[in-house]
Amino acid sequence: MSICPECKVRENDVSLKELHKCPFCEREFCATHLDPKLAFFSANFEIKKIRDQNYRKMVENEINIAEAHPCIPYTKKRIEEIRYENQKTSEKLSQTLDKLKEKSPITQRIVESTEKKYLGNEKTKNRRAFPIKKITGLFSLLIIICALLWQAPLIISYIPQLSYTKITLPTGADVPYTINNIQYVFRYGLSFLQDNHLRVWAGSTVNPEVFIVSTEGARYTAFALEIIISEIHSDYIVILVKPLS
Repeated sequence: MSICPECKVRENDVSLKELHKCPFCEREFCATHLDPKLAFFSANFEIKKIRDQNYRKMVENEINIAEAHPCIPYTKKRIEEIRYENQKTSEKLSQTLDKLKEKSPITQRIVESTEKKYLGNEKTKNRRAFPIKKITGLFSLLIIICALLWQAPLIISYIPQLSYTKITLPTGADVPYTINNIQYVFRYGLSFLQDNHLRVWAGSTVNPEVFIVSTEGARYTAFALEIIISEIHSDYIVILVKPLS
Protein backbone atom coordinates (compact mmCIF):
# COMPACT_ATOMS: atom_id res chain seq x y z
CA MET A 1 0.00 0.00 0.00
CA SER A 2 1.38 3.36 -1.00
CA ILE A 3 0.54 6.71 -2.63
CA CYS A 4 -0.17 6.63 -6.38
CA PRO A 5 2.00 9.34 -8.04
CA GLU A 6 -0.70 10.12 -10.65
CA CYS A 7 -3.41 10.51 -7.99
CA LYS A 8 -1.07 12.79 -6.05
CA VAL A 9 -0.17 15.00 -9.04
CA ARG A 10 -3.59 15.17 -10.73
CA GLU A 11 -5.99 15.12 -7.76
CA ASN A 12 -3.78 15.86 -4.73
CA ASP A 13 -4.91 12.47 -3.45
CA VAL A 14 -2.33 11.09 -0.99
CA SER A 15 -4.43 8.19 0.32
CA LEU A 16 -2.78 4.76 0.46
CA LYS A 17 -3.78 2.37 -2.31
CA GLU A 18 -2.68 -0.98 -3.70
CA LEU A 19 -0.18 -0.24 -6.48
CA HIS A 20 0.76 -2.30 -9.54
CA LYS A 21 3.90 -2.16 -11.68
CA CYS A 22 3.67 -0.83 -15.25
CA PRO A 23 5.23 -3.44 -17.60
CA PHE A 24 6.84 -0.68 -19.68
CA CYS A 25 8.36 1.89 -17.28
CA GLU A 26 8.21 -0.39 -14.18
CA ARG A 27 6.84 2.46 -12.03
CA GLU A 28 3.94 1.68 -9.71
CA PHE A 29 0.40 3.10 -10.00
CA CYS A 30 -3.09 2.39 -8.73
CA ALA A 31 -5.50 0.34 -10.84
CA THR A 32 -7.09 3.52 -12.29
CA HIS A 33 -3.80 4.93 -13.64
CA LEU A 34 -1.94 1.69 -14.41
CA ASP A 35 -2.54 1.74 -18.19
CA PRO A 36 0.16 3.64 -20.17
CA LYS A 37 -0.45 6.46 -22.64
CA LEU A 38 1.62 8.68 -24.94
CA ALA A 39 3.84 11.01 -22.95
CA PHE A 40 4.51 14.09 -25.07
CA PHE A 41 1.35 16.17 -25.17
CA SER A 42 1.15 19.81 -24.07
CA ALA A 43 -1.48 22.53 -24.07
CA ASN A 44 -0.15 23.87 -27.40
CA PHE A 45 -0.07 20.53 -29.18
CA GLU A 46 -1.90 20.57 -32.55
CA ILE A 47 -2.85 17.25 -34.15
CA LYS A 48 -3.53 18.87 -37.53
CA LYS A 49 0.18 19.62 -37.92
CA ILE A 50 0.98 15.88 -38.06
CA ARG A 51 1.17 15.00 -41.76
CA ASP A 52 1.64 11.25 -41.47
CA GLN A 53 -1.79 9.60 -41.24
CA ASN A 54 -0.61 6.70 -39.06
CA TYR A 55 1.01 9.03 -36.53
CA ARG A 56 -2.07 11.26 -36.53
CA LYS A 57 -4.43 8.32 -35.96
CA MET A 58 -2.31 7.07 -33.06
CA VAL A 59 -2.35 10.51 -31.44
CA GLU A 60 -6.10 11.00 -31.98
CA ASN A 61 -6.80 7.65 -30.31
CA GLU A 62 -4.82 8.47 -27.17
CA ILE A 63 -4.83 12.23 -26.63
CA ASN A 64 -8.08 12.25 -24.62
CA ILE A 65 -7.28 9.25 -22.43
CA ALA A 66 -7.55 10.43 -18.81
CA GLU A 67 -7.28 7.33 -16.63
CA ALA A 68 -3.70 6.36 -17.47
CA HIS A 69 -0.15 7.55 -16.84
CA PRO A 70 2.28 9.17 -19.32
CA CYS A 71 4.80 6.44 -20.13
CA ILE A 72 7.99 7.16 -22.08
CA PRO A 73 8.98 3.52 -22.90
CA TYR A 74 5.42 2.88 -24.13
CA THR A 75 5.60 6.02 -26.31
CA LYS A 76 8.89 4.88 -27.87
CA LYS A 77 7.38 1.46 -28.58
CA ARG A 78 4.32 2.95 -30.32
CA ILE A 79 6.48 5.26 -32.45
CA GLU A 80 8.66 2.32 -33.52
CA GLU A 81 5.52 0.34 -34.45
CA ILE A 82 4.24 3.19 -36.67
CA ARG A 83 7.68 3.58 -38.25
CA TYR A 84 7.74 -0.15 -39.04
CA GLU A 85 4.22 -0.03 -40.52
CA ASN A 86 5.17 2.88 -42.79
CA GLN A 87 8.27 1.05 -43.99
CA LYS A 88 6.33 -2.14 -44.79
CA THR A 89 3.65 -0.17 -46.68
CA SER A 90 6.30 1.57 -48.78
CA GLU A 91 8.01 -1.75 -49.58
CA LYS A 92 4.73 -3.39 -50.63
CA LEU A 93 3.88 -0.49 -52.95
CA SER A 94 7.32 -0.65 -54.54
CA GLN A 95 7.07 -4.43 -55.05
CA THR A 96 3.60 -4.12 -56.61
CA LEU A 97 4.78 -1.48 -59.07
CA ASP A 98 7.83 -3.58 -60.02
CA LYS A 99 5.59 -6.55 -60.84
CA LEU A 100 3.26 -4.44 -62.97
CA LYS A 101 6.21 -3.10 -64.95
CA GLU A 102 7.09 -6.59 -66.14
CA LYS A 103 3.69 -7.36 -67.70
CA SER A 104 3.59 -5.08 -70.76
CA PRO A 105 4.91 -1.78 -72.18
CA ILE A 106 1.53 -0.16 -71.52
CA THR A 107 1.46 -1.11 -67.84
CA GLN A 108 5.13 -0.07 -67.62
CA ARG A 109 4.26 3.44 -68.81
CA ILE A 110 1.32 3.60 -66.38
CA VAL A 111 3.53 2.43 -63.52
CA GLU A 112 6.27 4.92 -64.39
CA SER A 113 3.71 7.69 -64.41
CA THR A 114 2.40 6.50 -61.03
CA GLU A 115 5.91 6.32 -59.61
CA LYS A 116 6.67 9.82 -60.79
CA LYS A 117 3.47 11.11 -59.21
CA TYR A 118 3.63 9.29 -55.88
CA LEU A 119 7.28 8.35 -55.42
CA GLY A 120 9.18 10.71 -57.71
CA ASN A 121 12.92 10.52 -58.41
CA GLU A 122 15.50 10.05 -55.65
CA LYS A 123 15.57 13.78 -54.94
CA THR A 124 11.76 13.82 -54.61
CA LYS A 125 11.90 10.74 -52.39
CA ASN A 126 14.31 12.45 -50.07
CA ARG A 127 12.19 15.57 -50.06
CA ARG A 128 9.05 13.57 -49.25
CA ALA A 129 10.84 11.63 -46.53
CA PHE A 130 11.96 14.80 -44.77
CA PRO A 131 8.64 15.61 -43.05
CA ILE A 132 8.49 12.10 -41.53
CA LYS A 133 12.06 12.42 -40.24
CA LYS A 134 11.25 15.87 -38.96
CA ILE A 135 8.16 14.61 -37.12
CA THR A 136 10.11 11.67 -35.67
CA GLY A 137 12.82 14.04 -34.49
CA LEU A 138 10.18 16.30 -32.94
CA PHE A 139 8.63 13.33 -31.14
CA SER A 140 12.05 12.34 -29.77
CA LEU A 141 12.67 15.90 -28.55
CA LEU A 142 9.27 16.03 -26.90
CA ILE A 143 9.94 12.68 -25.21
CA ILE A 144 13.23 14.01 -23.78
CA ILE A 145 11.52 17.20 -22.55
CA CYS A 146 8.73 15.15 -21.00
CA ALA A 147 11.28 12.92 -19.26
CA LEU A 148 13.08 15.96 -17.82
CA LEU A 149 9.80 17.49 -16.62
CA TRP A 150 8.67 14.14 -15.18
CA GLN A 151 11.88 13.76 -13.22
CA ALA A 152 12.24 17.45 -12.32
CA PRO A 153 11.51 17.00 -8.60
CA LEU A 154 14.07 14.20 -8.40
CA ILE A 155 16.68 16.24 -10.30
CA ILE A 156 16.05 19.27 -8.10
CA SER A 157 16.45 17.14 -5.00
CA TYR A 158 19.85 15.79 -6.08
CA ILE A 159 21.50 19.02 -7.30
CA PRO A 160 22.07 20.64 -3.90
CA GLN A 161 23.21 17.51 -2.05
CA LEU A 162 26.88 18.46 -2.23
CA SER A 163 26.38 21.34 0.22
CA TYR A 164 23.41 20.01 2.23
CA THR A 165 23.14 17.39 4.95
CA LYS A 166 20.78 14.55 4.06
CA ILE A 167 18.48 13.44 6.90
CA THR A 168 15.94 10.60 6.83
CA LEU A 169 12.88 11.17 9.03
CA PRO A 170 10.79 8.04 9.83
CA THR A 171 7.17 8.88 10.59
CA GLY A 172 6.67 9.88 14.23
CA ALA A 173 10.36 9.70 15.23
CA ASP A 174 12.42 12.56 16.69
CA VAL A 175 15.69 12.96 14.75
CA PRO A 176 18.38 15.26 16.23
CA TYR A 177 20.83 17.31 14.17
CA THR A 178 23.61 19.50 15.63
CA ILE A 179 25.40 22.34 13.86
CA ASN A 180 27.33 25.34 15.19
CA ASN A 181 26.74 23.97 18.72
CA ILE A 182 22.97 24.23 18.29
CA GLN A 183 20.92 21.06 18.50
CA TYR A 184 17.90 20.83 16.22
CA VAL A 185 15.18 18.19 16.39
CA PHE A 186 13.06 17.17 13.39
CA ARG A 187 9.86 15.17 13.48
CA TYR A 188 7.71 14.15 10.50
CA GLY A 189 4.11 13.24 11.24
CA LEU A 190 2.75 11.19 14.12
CA SER A 191 3.05 7.42 14.36
CA PHE A 192 -0.54 6.86 15.51
CA LEU A 193 -2.46 8.85 12.84
CA GLN A 194 -2.05 10.28 9.38
CA ASP A 195 -0.16 13.56 9.60
CA ASN A 196 1.96 15.22 6.91
CA HIS A 197 3.45 18.01 9.04
CA LEU A 198 7.17 18.61 9.54
CA ARG A 199 8.06 20.01 12.96
CA VAL A 200 11.41 21.65 13.78
CA TRP A 201 12.76 22.57 17.23
CA ALA A 202 15.98 24.47 17.93
CA GLY A 203 17.89 24.46 21.24
CA SER A 204 15.52 24.86 24.18
CA THR A 205 12.56 26.20 22.19
CA VAL A 206 9.21 24.77 23.25
CA ASN A 207 7.11 25.71 20.24
CA PRO A 208 8.30 24.22 16.91
CA GLU A 209 8.17 25.64 13.43
CA VAL A 210 5.55 23.61 11.54
CA PHE A 211 5.33 23.00 7.76
CA ILE A 212 2.97 20.95 5.60
CA VAL A 213 4.86 18.38 3.53
CA SER A 214 3.13 17.93 0.17
CA THR A 215 5.62 18.37 -2.68
CA GLU A 216 9.13 17.09 -3.33
CA GLY A 217 11.52 19.99 -3.93
CA ALA A 218 9.66 22.40 -1.61
CA ARG A 219 11.93 24.76 0.40
CA TYR A 220 11.41 26.09 3.93
CA THR A 221 13.39 28.13 6.47
CA ALA A 222 13.32 27.58 10.21
CA PHE A 223 15.67 28.80 12.97
CA ALA A 224 18.31 29.98 10.44
CA LEU A 225 18.19 26.67 8.57
CA GLU A 226 17.24 26.04 4.94
CA ILE A 227 15.24 22.84 4.52
CA ILE A 228 14.42 21.10 1.22
CA ILE A 229 11.97 18.20 0.91
CA SER A 230 13.98 15.71 -1.13
CA GLU A 231 11.83 12.54 -1.05
CA ILE A 232 8.32 11.73 0.19
CA HIS A 233 7.36 8.15 1.04
CA SER A 234 4.42 6.58 2.84
CA ASP A 235 6.37 5.93 6.07
CA TYR A 236 9.26 8.41 5.92
CA ILE A 237 10.63 11.51 4.18
CA VAL A 238 14.15 12.64 3.28
CA ILE A 239 15.16 16.27 3.82
CA LEU A 240 18.25 18.30 2.90
CA VAL A 241 19.44 20.77 5.52
CA LYS A 242 22.07 23.54 5.69
CA PRO A 243 22.52 26.77 7.66
CA LEU A 244 21.43 29.95 5.95
CA SER A 245 24.43 31.92 4.70
